[in-house]
Amino acid sequence: MTPNGEVPFGISGLGWMFIVLVWLPLCAWLLVVIGRRLRGRRWKWLALPVIALVMLAIPLGDDAYIQWRFNRLCRDAGIHIKRTVEVDGFYDDITIALSKPGPVTSPQAVEALERSGFRFIEGRSGRRQGEITHIENTSGTWTVTLLDRPTARYHFRFTRHHEQIGIGMTAYEEVVLDTHTGETVGRFTIYTRYPGWLDGLWLRFFDRTGTQCPPPGKRGDMLTRVVVPKVKP
Repeated sequence: MTPNGEVPFGISGLGWMFIVLVWLPLCAWLLVVIGRRLRGRRWKWLALPVIALVMLAIPLGDDAYIQWRFNRLCRDAGIHIKRTVEVDGFYDDITIALSKPGPVTSPQAVEALERSGFRFIEGRSGRRQGEITHIENTSGTWTVTLLDRPTARYHFRFTRHHEQIGIGMTAYEEVVLDTHTGETVGRFTIYTRYPGWLDGLWLRFFDRTGTQCPPPGKRGDMLTRVVVPKVKP
């Protein structure tokens, strides 16, 4: 492990057991056999180390490369906030919002809207593609209006949704975007690495989520730290 906590391999304990108990003895036996066949050849002691490195690279090579990339990408993972903005409302392009026009009648929905502190919230309608739901508190009543496009300046949306970014690696990213300036005022990024071919032989049946950074218990909520309700006069 390096001083900053980065590890060179992501191989599981079962994978290391296979390497130590099966692969290394097999490699040693093959090197002895090959060494005997190359007896008397002047380049024998040059060839044997090269063959040994190739044998070691078979179970370790792809995992070492995946982990190397994962270590570097993880330095940029997590929540990054440029500034916090006070607004009357925002557009949420990630969550499906209420889509029935008219007053909001659900007590649970009204309670959640009141607790948010915003005057309005916009989101994607669940009725049809491209339709926007605008939920606003007017004279004490929360009302749903359907629009063609968002009116809010700040948009909460995906830029990557479990996007493949190379061998054994995916990225998930959500941002808060200032649509007037094009500035990303907040960003939350998760990188996921999956096993190399060796661990993939068995882990694909037990662990389909991979290893993530930041881990699930160390993430927080980027949206509520970037977009906050405007203080009422």
